[in-house]
Amino acid sequence: MFARIRQRVSPGPGPGASARGGAARQGPGAASATGEDRNATRRRRRRWPWLVTCSAVLVAGVSSYWFLWGMPGAEADVDTVITQTATASLQTLDKSVSATGAITQTVNETVSFEASGTVLSVDVAAGDMVEEGQTLATIDTLRLDAALLEAEASLAQAEASLAQAEAAQDSSTVSDAKIAAAEAQVKVAEANLETAEANMADAVLVAPAAGQITSVGVAVGDSVGSSSVSSAGGAGGSAAAMGGAAGASSGSSTAAFTIVGRDAWSIDLTVSDSDIGLLEIGGQAEITVDGVSDTVFGVISSLGRVASTSAGRAVFPVTVQVTGQPEGLFDGLSATVELIYERRVGVLTVPLNAVQTVDGIAYVDKMVDAVATRTEVTVGETAGSLIEITSGLAEGDEVQITVALSTGSSETNSGQSDQGFQMGPGAGFGGDMSFGNMPGQGGAPAGGGFQMGGGGIPNG
Repeated sequence: MFARIRQRVSPGPGPGASARGGAARQGPGAASATGEDRNATRRRRRRWPWLVTCSAVLVAGVSSYWFLWGMPGAEADVDTVITQTATASLQTLDKSVSATGAITQTVNETVSFEASGTVLSVDVAAGDMVEEGQTLATIDTLRLDAALLEAEASLAQAEASLAQAEAAQDSSTVSDAKIAAAEAQVKVAEANLETAEANMADAVLVAPAAGQITSVGVAVGDSVGSSSVSSAGGAGGSAAAMGGAAGASSGSSTAAFTIVGRDAWSIDLTVSDSDIGLLEIGGQAEITVDGVSDTVFGVISSLGRVASTSAGRAVFPVTVQVTGQPEGLFDGLSATVELIYERRVGVLTVPLNAVQTVDGIAYVDKMVDAVATRTEVTVGETAGSLIEITSGLAEGDEVQITVALSTGSSETNSGQSDQGFQMGPGAGFGGDMSFGNMPGQGGAPAGGGFQMGGGGIPNG
């Protein structure tokens, strides 16, 4: 395609030539050498038009190659089209509201005696793990027994008075008033009895939930009640042995015990005013927790109706109760929660890229006897990479998907291929297209191939 250009070297001075003499002083053959020099000069002058011609041909060839076939290596940027098949299947589609929050321990309760009495026993210590309903402490029931007996007697007396008034009824205003008063006394007596019975039940304090005892605020001998806890003071060694504050004065009631859970968790969230109306108590939640690989599940346990302001917009509080006892949860872990407000089960779906639309009509390439057949379908909602098919397909139908895979490489794109074509100052067309030892300009290296934009073609 290209003529190979060789550079010929002229012969040197003949034997006997003087270093200082001119043509007259040169030895035999000097005239011939001078003639050769003139001929070589003429040949070099004649060579440049050929070189320019060759260069022009090369530029034209490269330009034609560029426009007809693209630059060398361009085939690496052409996508490779492959086909795959997918099966129409039934899926569950969810609509949800997304929110973030932190995992917290659900159980963090304080419990104390509701009844009055003296502490007889404290059955747990700080750090103990307890189960729901386990006994924590007891108080004496001497006064509680007396109150219960008195309430029972009062009720019996009120019932007797009511019976007597009803027996003496004569339809007069007075008798009617006596009966009404007796009935009221019976109701009061019944209420007093219920209170006395509840106090008796409260004589044994039990754990309302499973968890760990983190603090104990009572000791044997303390007087407790609904409004005060007083230390036993000098109640022998038992109060000191149980950690009681001997000698402490009575005051307002504090929690007798604090229980913190280890297996129950909740998440406090906020949602926008446009989303709160979509949610309802009992709705399901799917939770992604930092550091926990498995999805954690929960239910919406409360929805706040009083808004607060966050970043200039109204938000409402939502609490999610984690269900089960998932492993790996710790207080304070960040969580992303999907609050599901609509769940559709048994929805026929195909991959989203299996559906094409032409002139507003959706279709798929359904496989019929191993042949892709264009089939019109009706589509519904999308969920991630799936799309709902409401008509046109049945469960188990196969559809063809056309996928374009790029075969380009970072080396080719960065101009590092064996046949990279670069345009710009100092750019070069490398590889097989380099030829000759062409003198260059602008610092172009000798024998450095064909270059455009930075010299390489001599002038004249």
